[in-house]
Amino acid sequence: MKRLLIILIFITTFNVFSGNKVSITTNSDRVIAKIFLNRDEYIILNENFLFLTIESDEYNFVFTGYPDGELQESGDVYYSKELSLEGRLLLKDGVEEGDYNINVILGFQTCDKAGICNIPVEVSEEILVKKEGSSYNVPVIIGLLLTISIIIILILKRRRRFE
Repeated sequence: MKRLLIILIFITTFNVFSGNKVSITTNSDRVIAKIFLNRDEYIILNENFLFLTIESDEYNFVFTGYPDGELQESGDVYYSKELSLEGRLLLKDGVEEGDYNINVILGFQTCDKAGICNIPVEVSEEILVKKEGSSYNVPVIIGLLLTISIIIILILKRRRRFE
């Protein structure tokens, strides 16, 4: 009986980790987590198992809420195919703008069409948050401005010839 239970737990855990693809991205002020589900799976909206948060000394995190999903006969909201969760990053008071690492934590639990749910999964990924403007390439910008200036001068000279 113990062997059967251990094998069942292993198979369920393997199915969760091997079957679902997770994408976690960020920009200067947002964290976006996407869960791509297999065609025979869904996720029920249960805040204990479905969540997005961060761990950071530099940022506060504001979860923007759950997207609209499909309503089951039981009254539960569920998601199939793809689910996207988002939140805003707010720099904490006294922290200077810059590039900082944050730890993003995504939790979810998948269920199959037979109503059997897998063990809840918590995915944690460290991501670098780059502030917009912190990586401008000044020589490239100067080059673009010079090119635009030359084009404008050539257009004005050409107009003068035809007058």
